[in-house]
Amino acid sequence: MGLLKLDVSKGLLSFASQKGGDFLFLASIYEDHENAKRFFQSIANEVVEKSERIELLVQHSVTKGNFREGLLREILKKYLPKKYDVGTGFIEGCKRQCDILIYDAHNFSPLFREGELVVLPEKAVRAVIEVKSTLDSSQLKDAIELLWE
Repeated sequence: MGLLKLDVSKGLLSFASQKGGDFLFLASIYEDHENAKRFFQSIANEVVEKSERIELLVQHSVTKGNFREGLLREILKKYLPKKYDVGTGFIEGCKRQCDILIYDAHNFSPLFREGELVVLPEKAVRAVIEVKSTLDSSQLKDAIELLWE
């Protein structure tokens, strides 16, 4: 009981007497945190469901991989601040293609853009994501080498 009183005094819980009895409620900051967790989990579930859906219909691994990359790019575009854009392509001076490039579109223009394919100056890049449906040590090593470049 002492810990509950302490949590109420710290603002972690709130106490209310109502018709049915006395109740403790999570502070609104924790409710907001739980709602945010559920929101992001619903987005993750959506990605998994769509990924599994294509798995049931298509056996071509390159097509499935391209679909999953596109799916992730679309979600990133939807939720990233407008300052950033998302594409696939190359960083100037790097010979290997990157599955997903997140770049500062507010301060930099791509050197080349056609649809989702971009070639970016290095200074514009904020994140590089390699999408893998399955990951073994060899694929991990390749992905790390690409990111190192």
